[in-house]
Amino acid sequence: MALKLIEAPEIEPVTVDQAIRHLNEYAEPVDEPEPEDPEGEEPEGEQEPPEEPEPVDALREHIADLIATARESCEEYQNRAYLTQTWELWLDCWTPIITIPRPPLQSIESIKWYDTANVEHTIEAADYFADVNSEPGRVLMNPGKSWPAGLRPVSGICITFTAGYTEAANVPRRVRQAILLLVAEWYLNREATSLTGKGGVEKFNREIPFGVTRLLDYDRVVPV
Repeated sequence: MALKLIEAPEIEPVTVDQAIRHLNEYAEPVDEPEPEDPEGEEPEGEQEPPEEPEPVDALREHIADLIATARESCEEYQNRAYLTQTWELWLDCWTPIITIPRPPLQSIESIKWYDTANVEHTIEAADYFADVNSEPGRVLMNPGKSWPAGLRPVSGICITFTAGYTEAANVPRRVRQAILLLVAEWYLNREATSLTGKGGVEKFNREIPFGVTRLLDYDRVVPV
C-alpha cells in the first residue's frame, strides 16, 4: 500500500492571528515590527538597499509555515486529514471491503486499475458504494458487481479520494489546541528536541511535547 498526497488543504485549522494571540498568552509577547514609513526621506548620496520583505510580513510568513508544519505533524500522528485534501491510495490487490485511510472520508473521486498489459481502466461510480459514515471510510462493490480480475502484480489499483473537514471550525477543538501548542513550542525552541524550562534551568528531550500527544491521542487512528 502507498499513499500519495495530490492536493494539499487550501486553508489551515488555525489562523496566523490566532497563533500570535496564543503565543502572547503562552510566552513572551510577539511584537510585530512596525513597517518603515514609505514616505520617509532617504539621506542624500545613499543608494537604495535591495528590496527585502517587511518585518511584519516575514514574521507572519514564519508563523504560517509553523502552522502548516504543525498541522502536517499532527495529521501524521493521528493518521487523519483535518481539512479538504486529495490523496491517491495504491494497492496490490482487491479485498471485499477496502478501508480508506486518512478519515474523515468525503468522497471517492475515482477507482482505476491496471491489467497485466499495464492498460488503465476506470470502474464506474455506479458500481461501487463509498461508506463515508465509518471511520476510517470504506468502499465496496454494489450487489451483483465484483472487483475486476487480471491485475498487474504490483500497484494495480489506484483509488483517488478526498478527505478532511470542509471548514476549519469543524476540526475538533483539541486538535486546533494541539496545533497551537506545537507552534508555540517550535517558535520558542528552535532546536530539534531540546526544550528549556523557565530561566533555562530545566531541560527535557522530546520530539513532541506530552501535552500535544495527550490531546491527539483521543481520536488517533491506529493502522491495523
